[in-house]
Amino acid sequence: MNTRMQAAVDKENARAKTVSMIRKYRDGDLPDIQILYSDIIRPLQSLAELDVEICRILFSKLVTGLMAQADSYIEMVSNVQQLQLDWIQLQCY
Repeated sequence: MNTRMQAAVDKENARAKTVSMIRKYRDGDLPDIQILYSDIIRPLQSLAELDVEICRILFSKLVTGLMAQADSYIEMVSNVQQLQLDWIQLQCY
């Protein structure tokens, strides 16, 4: 009975140490440079599902990045509007 329990423990340990590949890369001399956004997001999502702390960090970075892009977009729109106003003023004179 002891050997069966040890075999079960060994099997569980071996399963815990295995790594499942989410993405396959092409073979060849050159690296695989055609990586889609989903190929980056999917493994991060899997990792976040397994670890609460990593999930918190990823979510924080995602929100920070989105806010920075929103600020950049708002600034760009403001600059375009100012250019339009400047152009209108030049046309009037």
